[in-house]
Amino acid sequence: MKTAVGNFKAIFILSSSLVLENTTLNSSLSTEKGDKIHDVIIIFLTCLVSAVATSGNLFIIYLYYSNKKLQTINNIPLISLAVADLIIGLYPINTNTLETIIGYWPFINLLCELTLVTDYSCCQASIYHVIIISVDRYYSIKQPLLYRGNKRKSVVKICLLFLWSISFMLWAPIITLYKYVLGRSIKTLCYKDFLTFDNMKVYNFETYFLIASIGVGYFVVIPVVILIYWKIYFLIKARCSVMQHRNHQISVIYSLRKKSSIEFKDQTKNQKNTTKNFPSNKFLQQRELLRDKKALKMIAGILIVFVVTWFPYNLQMVLLPFCPNCYNSYAFDISDILSYSNSAVNPFLYAFVNPDFRSSMNKMIKKVSGLVNFQKVFVK
Repeated sequence: MKTAVGNFKAIFILSSSLVLENTTLNSSLSTEKGDKIHDVIIIFLTCLVSAVATSGNLFIIYLYYSNKKLQTINNIPLISLAVADLIIGLYPINTNTLETIIGYWPFINLLCELTLVTDYSCCQASIYHVIIISVDRYYSIKQPLLYRGNKRKSVVKICLLFLWSISFMLWAPIITLYKYVLGRSIKTLCYKDFLTFDNMKVYNFETYFLIASIGVGYFVVIPVVILIYWKIYFLIKARCSVMQHRNHQISVIYSLRKKSSIEFKDQTKNQKNTTKNFPSNKFLQQRELLRDKKALKMIAGILIVFVVTWFPYNLQMVLLPFCPNCYNSYAFDISDILSYSNSAVNPFLYAFVNPDFRSSMNKMIKKVSGLVNFQKVFVK
């Protein structure tokens, strides 16, 4: 009897261990399958963003240098932005994807540091272009006569040089020196070994740097652009009021002169010359006002896309040092891709809504592929 009971216990223990091992194996297989699906989705999205960002920004740069009509002061910041976004689409996104595909960093550590500096600095430069373009539009509307010509061109170039310098100065030192400051180096991965939230203490250098860099690099930009937007809005609103008042005065004067009796031919001739100028002046004012309104809409679009694409990533960068357990690889990777997508959206937002760019693009596409009415795709 004891032998039977012992055999039964042995069989029960063996079957239980087999069931446990089978359950563990199935769980690991399902986890591995889920990780593969996650990797496939991330790879597909990053390749898509890279293709759109590269082709779109490369097309904008080609149009700019192939058409002298596009080589204006207004478009200099747009081309600088296109260069930053083109670099992001060509290099960092693809190296990040390669690391995800093979599961490790295949190059030397020096190339990893160069990749990280290029990635973070160009993304930062792309963000700061929002301020430069908004400020440039503001002064071109507020002081159209003073803010033009060689003076404006020099100011824009100096601002862009300062922008690129600040972007590299913000990220290059910490990326090249973090292994000495934090006592951490690249092991098998590049991106994840550089920015890891495991064992990160709340009150240390890395946390302070992340909060400061994200604050200066993103959260300060939002109120600045909002302020510029509102200043342009009220400037255009005031200009509309002045134009309406002026048009009303002109119409009153015109009607009074039309009704008045004319005694001398010279007076009649002068009146005709004066009244002929009314429609042309009114047309020029309306055209300038329409141009200013388009600039306002563009800045509004800039702000909305900027917030939507960058907010999830930067919010996690601020919160995760204080809550490492809140880290979710799916959410972080998606927010990372969403931030990269800003470089793919910018060509459509900045340049393709520009009438000159749109016209040149339409002619180019008609010439190459014979497409007709492609311009209707974009909102005038």
